[in-house]
This record gives sequence, structure tokens and C-alpha cells, in this order.
Amino acid sequence: KNTKFCNGVYAKLPTEQNNPRSRRIDEISIEAVLSLMNKEDQSVPLAVTKVKPQIAKTVRQIVASFQKKGRLFFAGAGTSGRLGVLEAAEMPPTFGTKPELVQAIMAGGQGAIVKPKEGVEDHYEEGSRAVNRLRPAKQDVVKGSPDHSEPAVRQSRDMGWRVDGSGLRHSNLTAGGSS
Repeated sequence: KNTKFCNGVYAKLPTEQNNPRSRRIDEISIEAVLSLMNKEDQSVPLAVTKVKPQIAKTVRQIVASFQKKGRLFFAGAGTSGRLGVLEAAEMPPTFGTKPELVQAIMAGGQGAIVKPKEGVEDHYEEGSRAVNRLRPAKQDVVKGSPDHSEPAVRQSRDMGWRVDGSGLRHSNLTAGGSS
């Protein structure tokens, strides 16, 4: 269990902080909650604009991987893991891809998709086993998000995978394990 890394790096991310604007969300009217949510949502396009170069770099790496017959894996726990599962599941019907092209590594396994399992993001051995079960190749890419992805990212790097941890923090972990 590597809580030192998780608590040290992830604890500083803006997404892991309490939002002071929503501190009293349970005490305000429904209309005020909706206004607050709408206002917060408006910050997303600005945030994406700030990291557009990093997003473009990641997309180029994924495209290059696909051109070499590589696969894309989303790794995460909780909401980020479920979103990775959703993205992977939507690829075949939306883009006509084979199910093997984009896959998800969900902390806690399939059961955690519908029933949350607390603490599974700290199970480093299971994250490593999940990566090993996929029979990785060097042309594959792992897209990490906070939590379960750290063991998946470490194992993937050790196996020579291309790793993008832009969901982890603002710097990318890319190209054969270099930072």
C-alpha cells in the first residue's frame, strides 16, 4: 500500500480539494445549486484550453500506437475508473472499433463498476496483476487517472508500455516510461 505517494501527489490536485463555493450546498435552494453547478461547469472549457498542447501530444501518441496495431487502456478507480469503462464500451458502437482496441482497467474489478469498493485504489499488487493479464506490448498505451492508475502506470512503465498519466497531474508520463 503506497499511501505516501497518493496522499502526497494526489492530495495537491485541484480535483481533490474541497470547493469553498459549494461548502453549503445542502443549505441553498435547488435553483442556487443549479446556478452554482452551471457556473462551475463554465470553468471546464477554460481549463481544457490551458492544457490543449498536452492533450494534443497524448492524442498523437494514441494515434501512433493505433497505427502500430497498439491498444489503449484506461486505468482508474471510482468515478474515473467508471468513466474509463464507459469510454472503452462506447468505442465499438460509436467508432466501429474492435472491443480489444480500447479497454479499461478498473480498480476492484467488474463488481466495482456498479458497487463502489473503498480502498481498492491502494492495492498495488492487484493493479500490477490487472496490467499483466492484458499481455501488454510495447506499442500499447495506458491512460491513467488518479488512484488505481499509479500501480498500473508503474507496472506498464516497467514493461515498456507508453504511459500517459496526464489525468494524474499536469505533467505527462510518456514515451517508453520517460517523464
